[in-house]
Amino acid sequence: MAPTTGYAAGFAAEDTEISYAIESVWATLPSVAFKALRYTSVNMRGQKRRGRPQEIRADRQAAAAVTLSEEAGGQIGFGFSYGAYDDLLAGLLGNDWAAGPAITSSTVSVAAFNRIETTTPGLFAGIEPGQFVRLAGFSNATNNQVVLVFDNVGDTILWVIAPTPLVVESAAAGHQVLSSGTLRNGNQFQSFFLQRRFGSTMFLRYPGCFPRSASLQAQTGQFLNGTFDLLAQDETKSITNASTGSVIAAPTGRVHDPVGGVVGFIANTAVQPRCTRFGLNIANEGAAGQYALGSAKAQGVLPGVFTLSGSCELFFADFALYDMFRAETPDVMGFITRSALGTYGIGLPHTNLMNPQITAGGPGQPVMATFDIEGNPHPTLGYTLRIDRIAA
Repeated sequence: MAPTTGYAAGFAAEDTEISYAIESVWATLPSVAFKALRYTSVNMRGQKRRGRPQEIRADRQAAAAVTLSEEAGGQIGFGFSYGAYDDLLAGLLGNDWAAGPAITSSTVSVAAFNRIETTTPGLFAGIEPGQFVRLAGFSNATNNQVVLVFDNVGDTILWVIAPTPLVVESAAAGHQVLSSGTLRNGNQFQSFFLQRRFGSTMFLRYPGCFPRSASLQAQTGQFLNGTFDLLAQDETKSITNASTGSVIAAPTGRVHDPVGGVVGFIANTAVQPRCTRFGLNIANEGAAGQYALGSAKAQGVLPGVFTLSGSCELFFADFALYDMFRAETPDVMGFITRSALGTYGIGLPHTNLMNPQITAGGPGQPVMATFDIEGNPHPTLGYTLRIDRIAA
């Protein structure tokens, strides 16, 4: 039986594709293979800003509008999965992924439920508060997990927050402290050339894309999701694919779920078991196009100022986090999210919980406490946010 043709009034969302390439020169198409991007929604568009002279006219009509500037951009929604958004995260944070620690030593031991030690001076040099590492190679399986470092003492002691308390274990051959890569906010500028494919000869192109913000949300009953908000120089149509050769397929790992995927919100030196929701808003605040006379398109980009904020919601059971708010006590916070392919640790090394709102929704409803998350630059480490990735 031959399939029916001509039934669709237009393109279906399932038939479209978003892909991107890293630009070496801003707003200039690179001669490379593009990478497909996984997404749940997209509202990218080009637009012109128009204005009318405030002329006084005898015919009581508004003066004709003129174009003042052009720009493009919008939001791309996503379900978070391993390896799918590393490039955009690097552009958002303004830095490159760097190699993480790869320590294998017979001098590493578990000294307490929250302490890793070594007798080798300087072995833990470079491991910092707010960093996530995987412990591996221990005979007690409980010790083989991803932990958050909240203090590094003399390069020989790591105080850590472990989702499951560690078990004391003597030093032995094969003990490891590992990470596949680490990213922390910096001042490097990186832009992207984005395209949307609607058919074999129908494309929309977005040169000079810069991630001006992103959100990441975890909540009971929902997968880990978020959005990237992109600023682009322009939107143009094309009948040819911008990719040099075939577009590289996107990673296919599972979207991280709220049960086995998101390990929990970490604050006050522990995973908070009563947390029901948390979210981060990462922004290059003030990012905007730079315009000059003679062209409606931007001639460059102001990258803005890096800021980090968010919120968390917990069942209200004690004053521990409330007391941190009252004392304005900075804390190392973060969360772990994982799948079969690998794990990410999102670390906030110098963060305050602020402005709690304690509410009761009605009869039979639990009392909930919602806190604002205020990310600040660490006074000695010099960054606000770091992301560690750890391959399975």
